[in-house]
Amino acid sequence: TYYDPDLERVVLVNGAKESGPSKPTELWSWDGTDWALVDGAGPEARAFAAVGRDPERSVVIVRGGLSSSGVEFDETLEWDGVAWTAPSSDDAGPGWREGAGFTWDPATRRMLLFSGAANGEHLPDTWTWSGTAWGQVAGTGPRPRFASLFTEDRSGEGGVLLQGGHWVDGNDGGFLQDTWHWDGDAWTEVVEGTGPGPRVNAPGAWDERLGGIVMFGGGEGPTDAGTNDTWLWTTADGWTQLDTP
Repeated sequence: TYYDPDLERVVLVNGAKESGPSKPTELWSWDGTDWALVDGAGPEARAFAAVGRDPERSVVIVRGGLSSSGVEFDETLEWDGVAWTAPSSDDAGPGWREGAGFTWDPATRRMLLFSGAANGEHLPDTWTWSGTAWGQVAGTGPRPRFASLFTEDRSGEGGVLLQGGHWVDGNDGGFLQDTWHWDGDAWTEVVEGTGPGPRVNAPGAWDERLGGIVMFGGGEGPTDAGTNDTWLWTTADGWTQLDTP
């Protein structure tokens, strides 16, 4: 999901079921009361794709993912509010992957993609998308993973914040609790005495009123039913747990 300032709505880009017949990608908008179908005739739906919105070009980008029939998508798609296009041949792009972190980077004014997995291997690379081409900008940084919280940081000169996620290696796996910041040039691990701890599938976004990134919930382990805590990240104070009803 993402907030679309042109529509003044939250928009959901549907994924694909793990099995069964293929269906088109759908975009739904939520106005706080009702859902409305915005576009129901997109390309084949895909699960675990990277999805983000470029606020300067006003387009939604979908990268990679896996169809319910097992198709591995090595392509970049964009939706401009009217139609879907595939603006890149991806000959020199990130290749097929699933579960990558993907968001707008205010520091470089481009979309940023990190890690994810392909063919059972987690990838350590970081890429930017200009709207016409992919470029690799880092080959090292945080431990490769299925990213959890991965969102733009509008404080200072901008950048991207990464927290948590998980890795899988055959029958082994683990949950991560580290926090990293991308400043437009490189990754830096944020050393904090306390924080949210191990976390997967934890949504979060920049909150203009609080001047930081708010993260809610997520899971803490493979047998955990999920949490309902709320955390605030600011450059000055790091992570602070918020007391909410």
